[in-house]
Amino acid sequence: MEVQFVTSIAPIVRDAEASRSFYSDALGLGFEGQEGDYVFTHELEGIKHFGLWPLSRSGECLLRNH
Repeated sequence: MEVQFVTSIAPIVRDAEASRSFYSDALGLGFEGQEGDYVFTHELEGIKHFGLWPLSRSGECLLRNH
């Protein structure tokens, strides 16, 4: 089996601004999109979508799916 790409990764983060700074400054990742305090990119090689999901919004996906 050869993996071609990962569809989506969005770690749940406790502090959205500190996490964005860490991923941007320390790891060099850029985020080209933002919806409120959720930031994301589609520009990472091998990953279709990478975002930082704030802990305060983590229950939203559960509510939408039920």
